[in-house]
Formats: sequence, C-alpha cells, structure tokens
Amino acid sequence: MSYKQINAEERDKIAILKAKGYSAREIGKMLGRHHSTIANELNRNKIMGRYLPHKAQEKAEMRLKQNHKHKRLKTYAIRIAVEEMLLKNWSPELIAGRLKLLHGKQVISHEVIYQWIYNEKPYLIGYLVRSHKERKKRHTCKNKRSIRIPDRVSI
Repeated sequence: MSYKQINAEERDKIAILKAKGYSAREIGKMLGRHHSTIANELNRNKIMGRYLPHKAQEKAEMRLKQNHKHKRLKTYAIRIAVEEMLLKNWSPELIAGRLKLLHGKQVISHEVIYQWIYNEKPYLIGYLVRSHKERKKRHTCKNKRSIRIPDRVSI
C-alpha cells in the first residue's frame, strides 16, 4: 500500500463529514483512508477547535514548501563563525578544516560553505579568494569529433 497526500477535494469531504458528526474512523472508511490519517489531519489543521479545509490546504502547502528548504549551515553559531572567517579572507577549505580541528570531527564541508554563500549570502562572494559571481559549469562535449582519414581501411 502506497501513501499519498490528502488533496483539497478530500479535505472538503473530511470537513463535511466531520460537521455531520462522523468520527475519524468512519470518515476513513468512507474515503478509503486509514483512520489515523484522518485523525492526524483533523488534529494538525484545526484552528480554534474547528477544521477548515481551505486553511488546512494552505497549511499543508506551506509545510511542503518549508520541508524542502533546509539550512545548509545548521546552527547559528556555525553561520556566525563561517561569516567571520570569510570576512578575514579565509577560504572555505580553510574554514572547514579549522572547524574540524576545533570540534574534532567534520562539522561541514567546504562545498556546503560555497553553496551557502552562493544561495543565501551572495554579498559574501566578494570575500572568496576567487570571487566569481556565478559558478562555472563544466562543459561536456556532446559530439566528439573523430579524425577523418579519407579512404581509410580498418584493421
């Protein structure tokens, strides 16, 4: 059995059935969902004791957006330390190495620092050793040219 998110249409049905006095177990049977899914939906999205399907849909969409955004540098202290070291013209490789020495294990990699700068703190790009506005992508050759020898006989 695969899980799929509750959609707006199902949220409308849940609100109507809940208003009619049906329990989460009964609503689950009617919609072909597990009763705990319905109970979780009702508890997670009620506002002042009431379940409003349009507000529940908004909250679900917001949670989905927030779920896919994760902080590259997890703690505030690490972000501050990295920013201070960058302002002293340290390279991300040096910063990652220093944090590893201070904490005894790899806290973050230099690549995470680069991603953090380019995505969240573009004003720090100027403090990088090579301060490129955009990172260059490696180009791959789509069609390699082979040397053409006229009247060639293969071995």
